[in-house]
Amino acid sequence: MEQLSKKQKRLIAKVCVGFKDQRILVLDSIIGSAFDRFKVILNRHQVPFEAEEFVFFRDLTLDCPYNTYVNLGLPPSPICIPSAESWKAALEPEENNYYFYVARRDGYHYFSRTYEEHRRNIRRARAE
Repeated sequence: MEQLSKKQKRLIAKVCVGFKDQRILVLDSIIGSAFDRFKVILNRHQVPFEAEEFVFFRDLTLDCPYNTYVNLGLPPSPICIPSAESWKAALEPEENNYYFYVARRDGYHYFSRTYEEHRRNIRRARAE
């Protein structure tokens, strides 16, 4: 949860806490971490993953324990060392009804309650 906005950290924490009601935690940041951690080469470009690239659907089949799109529950270890603010956000998440969020290019996020809204926000974020 290394986002720029303290308020957004708390919103994201609540979305992530809510994942326990789902079967899988689907966070692109975990996929990015897996690319970096395992020095995986992306099949779409045959180049190393770079943080500013988008994660595409075909990347979600990565065979590693950190791929939460295919493995249930949390990854086997943290994907980063959280800041004190992120720990606080995780301990005190802000109540909300969001189920999805997508990163904007400026480091902030769009939040949504439905998958349809989420898909719109993805298109919106990619168009920026």
